Amino acid sequence: MNPGIVATGYGNLVSLPLLPYAAGTFSLATVSGQSTITGASASITCGVTGAATFSLTMTTPGGPLVLNCPLVAASGITTTVSGQISFPAVNSLATTVSVVVTASNTDTLTLAGFSAQLQIPSAGCNSTVSPGGQAFGPAGGTGSINITASAGCPWGVFNIPSWVFITSSAAGTGNGTVSYQVPPNGGPGLSGTMTVGSVPFAVEEGGTIGGLSFVGSMAHLAAEENWTTTLTLVNKSAAAATARVSLFGDALDPTGNGPLVLPLTFPQQPPALAPLLGSSLDRTLGGDASLIIGTAGPQTSPVLVGSAQLAATGAIDGFAIFHHIVTTQEAVVPLETRNAASYLLAFDNTSGLSLGVAVENLSAQNAVIGVVIRDDTGAVISLPGASISLGANGHKAFTLSDPGGFPVTAFKRGTIEFDTPPGGRISALGLRFTPPTMP
Repeated sequence: MNPGIVATGYGNLVSLPLLPYAAGTFSLATVSGQSTITGASASITCGVTGAATFSLTMTTPGGPLVLNCPLVAASGITTTVSGQISFPAVNSLATTVSVVVTASNTDTLTLAGFSAQLQIPSAGCNSTVSPGGQAFGPAGGTGSINITASAGCPWGVFNIPSWVFITSSAAGTGNGTVSYQVPPNGGPGLSGTMTVGSVPFAVEEGGTIGGLSFVGSMAHLAAEENWTTTLTLVNKSAAAATARVSLFGDALDPTGNGPLVLPLTFPQQPPALAPLLGSSLDRTLGGDASLIIGTAGPQTSPVLVGSAQLAATGAIDGFAIFHHIVTTQEAVVPLETRNAASYLLAFDNTSGLSLGVAVENLSAQNAVIGVVIRDDTGAVISLPGASISLGANGHKAFTLSDPGGFPVTAFKRGTIEFDTPPGGRISALGLRFTPPTMP
């Protein structure tokens, strides 16, 4: 059970009319004398217009906790701003809450509420979070943290980075969900670790990277259900370089075209409590070093398929390992770094074998990819004008002889040619297999 808390020494925080500076001091102590206070949080709902500013500071053993009212479009509009801080366990907390205000006769300040809470771990209460963190690209985005805790067990979110904004309640009991937002980032990459209960939750966001250029692509990824894909990046230079991996989905996936958010693991690092969720992530590789990124997630339907693109500041290359969990079969495919006018795959759909094909559009515009199929005599057997249409950064995977592919190749040998559209860039790969293991 939580120890009792005794509060003493209240003071005036803010008096009206507003003063340029006001402060109040109070003390909190555990009744048992046990050192169980490990953090504090505060939130204020307010808004300022013009050149007005409103800053609230709460002193703690871990340093000051500062909240600044946001600039809003008009008087009366408010936004809730929250902050948290953790510190080594103490049995008492003497804190001063101070307010600093600047405003002219034409500026406005709207206050709608202030609250504070302490972080006090509850004996016998354990919680878990899912995912274990999330990585965002420079465009930012929204995320959520799923908390699993016993009924009646309290939890709170602390140590929230200044560039992460909680959009839901930051505290609760039992199972719950915390929503947050990461705004676009035009500066250097950002990373931080929040604490949910006593469980760390990592957040990272890509930023501007000087010298970043496109390296290559992997035309196919398969994750969850019966598949995993492991990406291995290798720095072929003695100098350190930064890599950016971007994942894109498939029109057949629930998320459709666009970023493909997957749970990711990093086998070279100490085991994490849960995978990192992300569709884009930046990593720096030392000279001649390698980085391994694996897909995780539940082994339940549907299989998630898509593609990957790599950009880097140096000589970074790589390959993918596709692993079929049920049969333990694997295929190793190198990163496609060429920019060819066309790509040719040989097929042999006889004797019960099939060719799995993946094609990726690496352009930010829609692409119509011409297709020419020849049998083993060299005769063209595809229909005139045969093509595959893909959206920007789009991807398509299919079994060549299936109705969703090109049934004319059934029980035949030959080649299939994919023609790069003018001004575009594509990649393709083929995996020969015995059905039904193709994702």
